[in-house]
Amino acid sequence: LHLINDNLKNFGKTLQDFPNMPELQQVWNVILSKLLQEETDYDVEELKRRVDENKARFNGKQLGAFNKVMDSVDNNLGKMIFIHSAGGCGKTFVCNTLASAIWSNGDVALCVASSGIAALLLEGGRTAHSRFKIPIPALDTSIANIKRGTQLSQLLLWTKVVIWDEVLMQHKNAIDSVDQGFRDILEKDVPFSGVTAVFGEDFRQTLPVIQQGLRQQMIAASLKRGRLWDQIQVHYLVQNMRLDQTPDNIAHAAWLLDVGAGKKLGPGETV
Repeated sequence: LHLINDNLKNFGKTLQDFPNMPELQQVWNVILSKLLQEETDYDVEELKRRVDENKARFNGKQLGAFNKVMDSVDNNLGKMIFIHSAGGCGKTFVCNTLASAIWSNGDVALCVASSGIAALLLEGGRTAHSRFKIPIPALDTSIANIKRGTQLSQLLLWTKVVIWDEVLMQHKNAIDSVDQGFRDILEKDVPFSGVTAVFGEDFRQTLPVIQQGLRQQMIAASLKRGRLWDQIQVHYLVQNMRLDQTPDNIAHAAWLLDVGAGKKLGPGETV
């Protein structure tokens, strides 16, 4: 049908000029690209139903994070948003709902994580190294190995949002290399070339591993010391959704966070 439509254009016509002809169902570029097909081959009605059900279960902070990201996507604001969430506060739930919302509109959401285990928890998840061809090692001058004219470069052209979980495990150079890769392919010199980016993790968890590195070196290698951090908006999820919200459970969840932050320890106790 696309080939017929292209031939008709030579005569100033399209398939729409012939009422009995079937309509085009997909964009031609999507048909040509296997990666684009994979990222757009979803049951739209099922996704919309899932988004509605999940949003009904959100607490206030989760809904706030969801709306902030969707506002950036819908209005092409190109924001970078960091969802800071301790375990059990529903970060992955929000991220998967965001991806479903983007897919239900026929757009592309790329879901990646810094580890294979975390990637398995994301809908359509891949490791960041696999998806974006991050060089090893990633230096401060490195650029993700995304070549023009490839299916991956075409995929980036259609991408509305990047969702990157457990991002703090990555060296800042790896994150910067992906940012630079987007700028090179999309030719817009702003963070991720104007594509909305959602990062997620908890600073109490794993930072970049520096072989025989000191604490200062690990902190210096983190996203918070990278060139993008000052432009990232932080949104906090604080309610533990795995626990019933009884006074005892609320107090226990708060105690766990305090211990993770090195607070309220007894004599001689360290974290």
